[in-house]
Amino acid sequence: MADRTTEATADAVDRATEHHAQADLRAVLQLCAAGQLRCSAKTLRPAAATAAFLAETLTGGDFHAD
Repeated sequence: MADRTTEATADAVDRATEHHAQADLRAVLQLCAAGQLRCSAKTLRPAAATAAFLAETLTGGDFHAD
């Protein structure tokens, strides 16, 4: 039987992400609680270092290209 974790077609990728999302949410909440995530007070956007740190922390990395 084929691995259902990732199915690729010519234009689309179907990924089963439920378990990864739960793990990623827990990781991000722990980082928030520890004060390791920084956002700009003016723009309310994450700092570049925070975005890079999160991309490394997330199970599947960041979905969006730089």
